[in-house]
Amino acid sequence: MRPIFLPLIVVTLLLSIPVLAEDKNGLRVMVTKKTVDRADGKPGSFMREVDRSMALKATFKNITNKDLPAGKISCVILVRRWTSETGATNRYTNELTLDALKTAQEQELLVGDYHIGGHLHGSATYHVDQVVGWKLTVDHEGKKTDFLSSPTFETDNKRANDAKN
Repeated sequence: MRPIFLPLIVVTLLLSIPVLAEDKNGLRVMVTKKTVDRADGKPGSFMREVDRSMALKATFKNITNKDLPAGKISCVILVRRWTSETGATNRYTNELTLDALKTAQEQELLVGDYHIGGHLHGSATYHVDQVVGWKLTVDHEGKKTDFLSSPTFETDNKRANDAKN
């Protein structure tokens, strides 16, 4: 019975890691969400306020045999607001620079920040803002590479409005 549990535990651990990694044009990008500031309210008898400043943390790794020059990163994050019955979506944008990367070198950046608000009824997240998707565009010497969170990003982006910071 013991040999069965070890592979099961390993598979469970591997599937529970919430990281999206993708390789394109010699660059590996891994993206995760990061809480920058949390000002949630105290739990009440029926609900708890949610007020968080969040960011996307991206790790860029050179997986080629040659050095990559410095480049620019454009980030677009789409957040669906719970306050709208029609599902209004806000667009957060940011641009930053990516340092030159030697072979197998990594750089970790907070590529975009956004706000999550709302309130929880118990553990139900019906009234909490949700990240719909994101897009990272890396520009190395005029060669652009897009990294998308989902295939429906472009459709969602067309319906989004620019967020008021």
